[in-house]
Amino acid sequence: YLLCLTVLAALAALLLAGLRGRLVAMGAVLALFAVVGAGAAQFQPVAESTVEARNRARMAPAQAQRCTDVHNVTNCAFPDFIDRHRQWAEVVEGILHRIPGGEQADGLTVRQHIWGIDGGDSRVDAEPLQGWAEDDRVAETPGAIMVGT
Repeated sequence: YLLCLTVLAALAALLLAGLRGRLVAMGAVLALFAVVGAGAAQFQPVAESTVEARNRARMAPAQAQRCTDVHNVTNCAFPDFIDRHRQWAEVVEGILHRIPGGEQADGLTVRQHIWGIDGGDSRVDAEPLQGWAEDDRVAETPGAIMVGT
């Protein structure tokens, strides 16, 4: 709708500048309809299936994630983010190198979590934390370290 709004503004400027051609007027009317239509589409409610998928991804992420092992650390992320395990590995290795015996971090899991889907702030309430702990237990990755997106 922003592109349509830009076209509408440009055509309105041409009309106000005195260019009164039939093509400019028709273009302005079409751009106005496009702005109204695209703007109205923005106010459509989110489909129930989308809301359910978001809640599943937020409350039980392990079900939808893929995991990779890097240097005895399991990194679990949603498929679109799986390549981020390289960034996480850098941070984890930097921390583990400072801990005596940290190189043997067997059983350490880093799991991606989503919060703030509804436009809220970055704080995490107790409810998802408890659900995430249960999700980690079911996925056999208890005590997974959270990373957010």
